[in-house]
Amino acid sequence: MRNNTSAMRKIGNGWQVNVYEYDTETVYKTPHAGISAFTSIIKDYPAIVLKPRQLWNWVGELQDKQKKSFQYISQRTDLWNDIGQPVLEQSGTYYQKKVTVMREYIKDLSYEEFTAVVDQFVSFTFALYQKGDIDKSFNFLKNFGIDEKGSIV
Repeated sequence: MRNNTSAMRKIGNGWQVNVYEYDTETVYKTPHAGISAFTSIIKDYPAIVLKPRQLWNWVGELQDKQKKSFQYISQRTDLWNDIGQPVLEQSGTYYQKKVTVMREYIKDLSYEEFTAVVDQFVSFTFALYQKGDIDKSFNFLKNFGIDEKGSIV
């Protein structure tokens, strides 16, 4: 059953999903639907409104990628620790462990602390690669975070 997102606080969004705070330890992610899919792209690339066909194509491609990613994740339970212990719903929505988004985490780090996080990220990425997986988007600041144990997710 789909949760009522209007009762939850929206805390972010990407090109594929909206992110809501479910509770202090969990987020709830919903795939974009309708106009939300378009606005998620336009927010990052305003000039795309001058190319409506390309915008339409991007939205279709992103929605297709989101569905494929969801199917992939549902089959790769060996990756679940690496991606925040998702709890998947058939609707395409899912719960995930709440982490501190990387852009927030690194704001006040010293140079030494920051380089240690970058080294940890490289190791994490290589470990995923060894498992036969690789992230589609290496947006370090937005697509990755740090959990309560200090591990990259």
